[in-house]
Amino acid sequence: MLNSFTSISNVDWTIHFDTRTTRHMDMYFCQWLSSWCNDHKNQNNNTQFTTEFTSSSVLDKKSFDVTGTLTLSPVIVNNGDTICCDVAHTTTLESTPQTVCRQITVAYVPSVSLTHNAMNVDFGNNVTIGCVISANPSHTSVYWKKISGVQAITIDMTNINKYGGGTLASPSLYIISADTSDAADYICFATNSFGTGQSSQGTLTVQGNAPSVSLIHNAMNVDFGNNVTIGCVISANPSHTSVYWKKISGVQAITIDMTNINKYGGGTVASPSLYIISADTSDAADYICFATNSFGTGQSSQGTLTVQGNTCKVVEEKVIGNNTETLTINGGKYNGSSVSNPNLTISNTQFSDAGSYYCYARNMLGVGSSTQIILAVTGTWSEYYFNF
Repeated sequence: MLNSFTSISNVDWTIHFDTRTTRHMDMYFCQWLSSWCNDHKNQNNNTQFTTEFTSSSVLDKKSFDVTGTLTLSPVIVNNGDTICCDVAHTTTLESTPQTVCRQITVAYVPSVSLTHNAMNVDFGNNVTIGCVISANPSHTSVYWKKISGVQAITIDMTNINKYGGGTLASPSLYIISADTSDAADYICFATNSFGTGQSSQGTLTVQGNAPSVSLIHNAMNVDFGNNVTIGCVISANPSHTSVYWKKISGVQAITIDMTNINKYGGGTVASPSLYIISADTSDAADYICFATNSFGTGQSSQGTLTVQGNTCKVVEEKVIGNNTETLTINGGKYNGSSVSNPNLTISNTQFSDAGSYYCYARNMLGVGSSTQIILAVTGTWSEYYFNF
């Protein structure tokens, strides 16, 4: 009768078997059968061991106790294969030998691999880094490390707003809304009772672009003293985080000081266009809009602003005694006093309008003034016209 094998270890192992027969033992051998083989007794279709096999026999009361030893080092792919030992003697030499088989169980540290060693994802999209684990016994834990520069950080899988997966049932890493901070190398780890295995590094590249920046108009005109807006349009993924403007006059490029709220407005993330208050000749220049995000800085083409019209500004003053009053031209009491019509018209004159009047004109070179004109109010006439 042929007994079963003893247990098998995962690396070097020994098979012992005993057989008792009433006749003299003639021969015995061991063979390797893959687990898919239907007929494990068919020696011609399987591997027969020779040098790895040793044996001994002991006569006991006219029968033999035979011990055979087969020593080898199975690898992971041999897990599930079958080893069979056949014993043949004079009573079975011409027929089927007595056979006993045992399936090999190879225990090993988890084998871990990534489905892709390089992956790309568009900024803001989700991405899965696939991890495949083979382990015997089964793995009992999974974790991931992120390598950015020289620093390796274990990923916090409790951060469910950023990560998913990384479990026994679903070891792959799921990254939510990828941004530039996710661009790194990743390693998958799995642990069982024999140790911890790890994958090779997989590189994740987060794709995006510096902002695209353009001006609404590449050439603009504004009348001297008027306000003007130079429109800027920005398209960015990821969104831009800052906006600034440069003014180019001659060969000098100056970053505009947006804190000067008496002169400028806009130039923000929410409102990137540049608003210039009371344009004068110093504002006649080329302008460039800039926008920055985590991928870089984009800029528009140059846009030219021309300040046009007479650069003169007219001011009327009324003097009574030691008191000087700058007149407010509002289209009611007073009219005129403009670049195109510098004359002053006073409606519904009153005795209080009597006094000395001066006309002032200003340009970028300085201020000029008229001679004194004295207004005397008499009678009932209700409107006076001064031609300066």
